[in-house]
Amino acid sequence: MQKSIKKIICLTVCSAMAASVALTAGCSYYGAKALPEVNGDPIFVTEAAQSNGGFAVKKGAYIYFVNGTEVNTAINDYGTPVKGALMRIHEDDFASRNYAKCDVVVPQIIYSGNTNAGIYVYGDYVYYATPSTAKNSDGEVQNTLLEFKSAKLDGTQAMQGYYYQATDNTVDYRYVEVDGTVYLLYAASEDLYETGSSVTNIHSVNTQTGEDVLLAYNVTSFIFDENVENANVYYTMSVNRYIGSSNSSAESYNQVYRVSADVTESDREYDFSYVEEDRESDAPVYLNMGEFVFDGIGATNLLSQFNYEYHDGVDGENTVSNHAPYTYTLSAYKDGTLYYSRKSANDSKSFLFSVSDEQCGVEGWNAVTNNPSYTDCLLMDASAVGSYEFVTVDDELKVISITNNDIIMNSIKDGNLVAEFAIAAETSTPTILFTQAHDNLGHSYLYYSTTGGAGYTVNRVAYDGEKSDYTVYPTEENLEYKYINVLNVDAVSTWYVPEIIDNQLIYASEVGVMDNYNYVEVCNLNGANGMMSNDEIEALNTKYTDLLKAIAEADEEVYKGISAVLNHSFYVGDDTDYIQELRQAYVDIKDSDIDAYYTEATIAEVKDFLAVEGNWADYATDSVTVNGKTVYANSHDYYYAQLGFMAEADVEAYVESSRASNLQAYPEDTSTWWEGLETWAKVLFIVGVSLGGLLVLGAIAVLVIFLIKKNNTKRPVYKKAKRKIDTTDDKSIDVYSDEE
Repeated sequence: MQKSIKKIICLTVCSAMAASVALTAGCSYYGAKALPEVNGDPIFVTEAAQSNGGFAVKKGAYIYFVNGTEVNTAINDYGTPVKGALMRIHEDDFASRNYAKCDVVVPQIIYSGNTNAGIYVYGDYVYYATPSTAKNSDGEVQNTLLEFKSAKLDGTQAMQGYYYQATDNTVDYRYVEVDGTVYLLYAASEDLYETGSSVTNIHSVNTQTGEDVLLAYNVTSFIFDENVENANVYYTMSVNRYIGSSNSSAESYNQVYRVSADVTESDREYDFSYVEEDRESDAPVYLNMGEFVFDGIGATNLLSQFNYEYHDGVDGENTVSNHAPYTYTLSAYKDGTLYYSRKSANDSKSFLFSVSDEQCGVEGWNAVTNNPSYTDCLLMDASAVGSYEFVTVDDELKVISITNNDIIMNSIKDGNLVAEFAIAAETSTPTILFTQAHDNLGHSYLYYSTTGGAGYTVNRVAYDGEKSDYTVYPTEENLEYKYINVLNVDAVSTWYVPEIIDNQLIYASEVGVMDNYNYVEVCNLNGANGMMSNDEIEALNTKYTDLLKAIAEADEEVYKGISAVLNHSFYVGDDTDYIQELRQAYVDIKDSDIDAYYTEATIAEVKDFLAVEGNWADYATDSVTVNGKTVYANSHDYYYAQLGFMAEADVEAYVESSRASNLQAYPEDTSTWWEGLETWAKVLFIVGVSLGGLLVLGAIAVLVIFLIKKNNTKRPVYKKAKRKIDTTDDKSIDVYSDEE
């Protein structure tokens, strides 16, 4: 019997899974109390969120952020996590550096092994991923599973269930909104139909209904937009003629499709009756709900149902167009523009092209005839396009690339990348982080990292200048074209890239002893007129480096051990009581001189440092208020401070870690109690033990005699009971016979 498979029919393949998810999504919630409004500002507002998809998002007057990096194997019971939990801070507290004035919104670990997507805020809800807390039959927590959930922005309605549970916590995903409905769009490698091998599939989960729609089955590649709110995904499909149940007849070209998260059906129809009758698997032969973007069919390829009847350029009934077969590679997708390379079977070159969502979405788009000519390519060599950053300067497409560790601005002319000038000359390998415009400075900036730090360093340079701006010595007019490091910031490079919200740089810190904890820190880059200019950053950098130099060069002859102690004080603050205790411990335990490691002069110098007096008085002229306290320019918090708060155990461990890194180790008492006694005490102890021993022996003798006398009067008599046999009813038993 012939079968026709429409995409809308293929949707039913996932009906069981969709129903299961829908039931799970319509779950109960954790019983959290609603967080209050701060400063009278409403939590639920209609305006769009800013900076969706990373670890920090601003919505209305509130900034929502993940409180540091946490592993998926940490305890994730609702209400337990502090590190890695979702927190919020009001914009006024953020601006006034009341960084600890935060509330926990979702007390679970916000986590994904794929840091291309994080938290999203749409409407009144925040959407996130978290490790599963479910247990298997052996009672083991299944924290390798990743569950996708949501909660209201006031902390209520935090889901106990999930929209989708991924077996791979590195799954590629994003939450997107289409016409007021939020969808979880994801691409997973999975064996849905137990065929024995995994394939890559694209799904969309409607968070209102819980329905999981399989948009495309067995795609060869896919790409999401760098704009993480874009609901489209492009992907390539191989073309097979499916003779019988074999896929051995793969064609020499592929195809490009695009699908939106809200798609649930297609009007295209496929006929695989000849395959269905010859196979045992329930897996669909072909499932594809996407819009046809490009078809690489060539003159030598047979026309099939994958190419559709409406294509122009048909030569007879069997061939399409007059070119050799094309294969497409998806290179980049940014702000609604797809950059892709195309290679002909007759040419070793791979040409780079681009197409926008608007272009290929118009009515009448033809996947064959809209293949651009070679002469319309962006680049005739697409081999290095994966490392390019496409930007627009004065309405002209430019390409930022890295060559020999220099960051190069390139133009595109006649299909070639033309190096115009270096916008930053580096001696260590740069990595592009993000681009961002700062209106008050009138420039667009490239933020990038260079090797040499524990993680990401943060550097920036304006990229919208002319060649002369970068080749002449920077003047007051073109200072923004000088590349500059931002305060020696060190950010975790295995987590989300740093972000800028309200002119403050936020990142998971690896600075100093924070590299063991990786909580979120803030570097406030607000200057006189908004975002700091390069000269303002340079002044802050100079203040910071001068301080570190002064600490490193402190006079060790006058102040024994001073540099390390000051470094400890810079990060931790006042710990002089412990240092005094440490000094005394060496006297008491090791019988050393009290000035063996730290002298009174050292202690006095540390106190001057903390009070910003004496040799450190110059730093008292610059101060800021952090968490309600005045912080001077010789303190860690003056330059960057923690956003949110630490778990109690981490606070103690942080201090201990700094002590271990900077201070003399606490002495270990290896002596026995006997060695600690004076001679006269030892004599008295021996005499006392001897007399005590005699008294004890005498007491034991008296007690034994007493017990023996007492037990002789009441000791029980044990008699062996004789075996009784009742022969009354059983005459067959001869009780007198001998046993064998």
